[in-house]
Amino acid sequence: MISLAHFSLVSKTMLSLPTLLPRRLLLVGPVLVGLLVGPLASCSDSNKEPFSFGDPDKADGLASQFSPQGEIGYGGEVLGDFETDNQYDTYTFLALAGAQITLDNSHRGSAARLDSVMALYGPSTAGGIMGPLVAEDDDGGYGLHARIKNFTIPSEGEYVAVLGTYLGLDRGHYRLTLECLSEKCQPELGPIAVSAKTVETSEDGSSQVFEIHLTERPTAEVQIWIDNDNFDEALVYPTRVFFCPEGTALDNVGCSDDPEDVALGGGEWQRTVSIRVTGVRDSITDGDSPFELSFRVQSGDTRFDTLALNPILGRNADKAGAEVPTYTDLDGLQDDDLLFALHEKINDHQVFGYHGVNSARTLLFGMVGSFDDKVESIYTGVSLATPGDSITAFMAGYNTEHSWPQAQFKKLDPMVSDLHHIYVADISSNGSRSSFGFGYNSSPANPSSTLGRSTTDSRSKVYQVRPERRGDIARAHFYMVARYRNDTTIGIVFDDDTRAENGSMEDLEEVVLREWSRLDPVDDRERRRNERVEAAQGNRNPFIDRPDLIERISNF
Repeated sequence: MISLAHFSLVSKTMLSLPTLLPRRLLLVGPVLVGLLVGPLASCSDSNKEPFSFGDPDKADGLASQFSPQGEIGYGGEVLGDFETDNQYDTYTFLALAGAQITLDNSHRGSAARLDSVMALYGPSTAGGIMGPLVAEDDDGGYGLHARIKNFTIPSEGEYVAVLGTYLGLDRGHYRLTLECLSEKCQPELGPIAVSAKTVETSEDGSSQVFEIHLTERPTAEVQIWIDNDNFDEALVYPTRVFFCPEGTALDNVGCSDDPEDVALGGGEWQRTVSIRVTGVRDSITDGDSPFELSFRVQSGDTRFDTLALNPILGRNADKAGAEVPTYTDLDGLQDDDLLFALHEKINDHQVFGYHGVNSARTLLFGMVGSFDDKVESIYTGVSLATPGDSITAFMAGYNTEHSWPQAQFKKLDPMVSDLHHIYVADISSNGSRSSFGFGYNSSPANPSSTLGRSTTDSRSKVYQVRPERRGDIARAHFYMVARYRNDTTIGIVFDDDTRAENGSMEDLEEVVLREWSRLDPVDDRERRRNERVEAAQGNRNPFIDRPDLIERISNF
């Protein structure tokens, strides 16, 4: 990694930036005196003038603006924002001598209006001091964007990519990508190689990707778990990675030796797996928050089993503008118009599927439903140490509860795996509730969840939820209507009313759920869960953010 101490040292020995520069002449980063020997490898457009460097006896002060952002992996991307003058973000990566790479700042939203510049330094010294400038570019990419293309790494080590804007004045988003163009770019670090030592995310949902691959052929299945110590700051997907030995093939539960599976693939130990780390919103100004990703390795091959991998240190940056959405653009809308507008906001989400080692159930039992290192049954409140996956949970007596019965949509995606309406439940209460609607069957103050005859309407059997989770269930139901009623891509009709339209709620149940939402308002746990689901699948439950929207819809 770059030594931060180096920045203050470098700022006293930098090349100077002339007071007046002609357009397209820019010093993009610090260079140590004595390290600038011979012509620099430039990837600029041949029609542009080369960068101009000032008097090496004067300090330009750019070193103080360098902002380390972590690492970038091959085949991955990092997203960022230029928010201040003279902002130069730096990213590190390891490279082999002779490796061919391309660094590109590609279009992302307002990036089209940016005029970016880029420099590459390296390799860093053993003490972490940034090496010499080896490549630079101004507008070699799309529009006025920088791209260091088809560059050959001169020697093995850590390299530092610096991304800034012309004269350091532009604002807007950027997407930096790193591509390996040769057969191999990453140095071998052991039988399991992880491409990052640090990751950077932010509360606006920005993410960073790192990669895992094996450098030796395994004789048995290799399973790697990625554990996260702070689900309220970052969400990791996938959390379980399998590498399969020859003679087996990867399926959705691990490595299979079934001949039909092997005939379709097999020997997938050489694959590279990308792991995405996404920042979680917390809606409060609390500064940048750390988190740590650690690894657990299991294998029948002793070279891999219980292998100790270095943890990845993460930081989720506090982000202005990452507050809970206000939905003020929906002011004045109500009933079907409001439902349609909400659908347009929340309908495009990531579908993880319901089965397999990295399904929605894995996310539920490993991250989304885990609070204080425990998962809690939605109906009884009994808890279990966070199991990490649905199989371990089931063996301990826990299952997945679909608050909107999955039989009504024939257990099909995207409904069956939508994290906004699936919860942890102990098997006993999960079976008792079955597919019955919700309602009162005893005293409203009954602290237990029970099944019985309705005491407030004509239904013969209803399930009454314990008071502290009634609002959660109600708002999950309202979400399902907003998400799916206007979804024309669903080839079936699911509802529990007589209107024959997706997500129609039974009128008698709706009366109860409206009351439950009022009597059990949104609490901190429900808000935190909403933030995690958004980080995972990319959409929110608007009725958790704005419960008052429920009153503007007369018929769910």
